[in-house]
Amino acid sequence: MFPPHLLLLIGPPAVGKSTLASALQNRLPQLKRFSIDEARTQTSTEQQAWEIIQEYLTKEEGPGIFESSGLSYKLWEILLQENLSHQTHIICLLDNTDRLHHRVEERDRDSRPTQVVEDEHAFIDYSAEA
Repeated sequence: MFPPHLLLLIGPPAVGKSTLASALQNRLPQLKRFSIDEARTQTSTEQQAWEIIQEYLTKEEGPGIFESSGLSYKLWEILLQENLSHQTHIICLLDNTDRLHHRVEERDRDSRPTQVVEDEHAFIDYSAEA
């Protein structure tokens, strides 16, 4: 078995992807952390954000943690295109919908609102408003 190049954390908003990524990075500082939300803040279009992710995945040395809802076809397309699927471990985080709804409401009160971004294939990905 190949050592993982990428640890992919997927799940709905407020499920704990960022919390888990922070804990993993604190425990394993060699892991580099990035997310589609982070890439979106650096660009003006969804396509450009995914180009940043693709470039990061193909040029990054060592293992990394990537956070996403997991619903965008772009992510899976990149993993297959760059031949990374055999080096990717996927952790899907799920929780009770009532608890998730409560966390989203709390987070929205404390920070910027969450917006829904739809890509051209009508898959939904979630991001923090820039």
